[in-house]
Amino acid sequence: MTEDELQAQAVSPPRNRSSVRGNENCFVCKRLRVLPFRHCADCALPGARDCPPIRASFLLVLGVVLTGLTAYLLGGPVGKTIFLMTSLIVAIILLVINSYSNEQARSRQRLAQLRQELAEQHEFLKDLSPLDTLEKCLDHIVTNAALRLRCRRVSVMMPDQAGTHLYIAAARGVPQDVIRTTRLPIGERISGRVFQSDKPLHVSRNHAQDARPGALPIESEAFMSGPLMLSGMRWGHTRLGVLSITEPYGRDDFSIDDEFVFSNICEAAAVAIYNHMAVAKVKQGNVEFLETLVNAIEARDAYTRGHSDRVCKYALATGRAMRLDDEALAQLTIAGRLHDIGKIGMADAILLKRGEPSEAEWESIRRHPDIGAEMLASASLVTSARDAIRCHHERLDGSGYPHGLKDEDIPLLARIIGVADAFDAMTTVRPYREALPFPDALTELRRYAGRQFDAACVEAFIRAVEYGDLFASQPAEADAALSAAHG
Repeated sequence: MTEDELQAQAVSPPRNRSSVRGNENCFVCKRLRVLPFRHCADCALPGARDCPPIRASFLLVLGVVLTGLTAYLLGGPVGKTIFLMTSLIVAIILLVINSYSNEQARSRQRLAQLRQELAEQHEFLKDLSPLDTLEKCLDHIVTNAALRLRCRRVSVMMPDQAGTHLYIAAARGVPQDVIRTTRLPIGERISGRVFQSDKPLHVSRNHAQDARPGALPIESEAFMSGPLMLSGMRWGHTRLGVLSITEPYGRDDFSIDDEFVFSNICEAAAVAIYNHMAVAKVKQGNVEFLETLVNAIEARDAYTRGHSDRVCKYALATGRAMRLDDEALAQLTIAGRLHDIGKIGMADAILLKRGEPSEAEWESIRRHPDIGAEMLASASLVTSARDAIRCHHERLDGSGYPHGLKDEDIPLLARIIGVADAFDAMTTVRPYREALPFPDALTELRRYAGRQFDAACVEAFIRAVEYGDLFASQPAEADAALSAAHG
């Protein structure tokens, strides 16, 4: 979303309010002179005939007026005195009605604003639920805060792994160089102190500079900064970060209503961030457990020891050469490390066999990608990593397994791992054959590019070889691979 689009949405009236009109039969609307009812936020008051307090007031006024007129017509000092008293009573009653109607109108308007805020908060929480990464969650938080609070700059700062500094995890309206370079010691300056004290801070634009030693440095623009923290039996006392907003559109300062909205956003954001971090921790634990199983598999077979680490390294280098985003590279890392996890149940007689497997043994081998994908499904890992594991033995011409997929039906991450897996298989010793030299393996990849292997993935792998970061620990192999890549 561009800055202009964000500002246009931020300064536009809140939804469902601009089209609301007053009740033309409502005494309060008429008494407040809001005709043609454009100032009434959400008037649902009844008409004068339907409102018992207003109807009773009208009857009282009518009775007092009739009494006063009768006394005036009777004449004499007593009649005039009664008339003056009735006039005073009428004036008092009218003032009471005016105060009542004003208060009712303000109450209705406040209730309408609260309903609107609850609806927006509900939408905010509903939109947070399906987001599958912390980065997407943080981006949604700052975008929502910018729109609802109509401000130009929003940022979420979180503690680093050492727990000594805050960094900008997500922002709107903040220059990229500031995001990259900002490292704020916890306890220093505004955000650092808000994080440490667990207390929100609201400073007006015209707030005087406090020159006392140790005082907070006050910015020129109005801003609010609030802690993202949870406390209670379930969470203990967990500090997650700081949400800050500044430069409100179309006004000099944030209002009390803005403080209420800001507090709601901070509370919801803290819960969402905590949940995402907890889920990520569980997933990381699952991955580490599955990696332990992979190591156990490889420990059974001296010929394939380290295979998963090498496939992961080759696949990541290929993915970077193809300019995949960080999320795709993260899923490629998981899939590369765990692509053979399905072999956990394979018998040693098959796994360690020196000759060609029999047809029955091939059936068992062909099932391991599906078994691995199902294991990742039970570990709650994302679909792209599971699909890569399920399809990493598929081939473009349909000759692969377990489902005989072709071309674009094979996920990109699976095609990348297929190239990396094949290269490592060719260049390592197996029970039934010797290892191929690196140049010969690259030649084989090129020969079958476009038939078994994705040509773009093969070329990206070769570019990764040319970058020189694949075989840094194997200079002889690197020279041979480079010669083959250019030959």
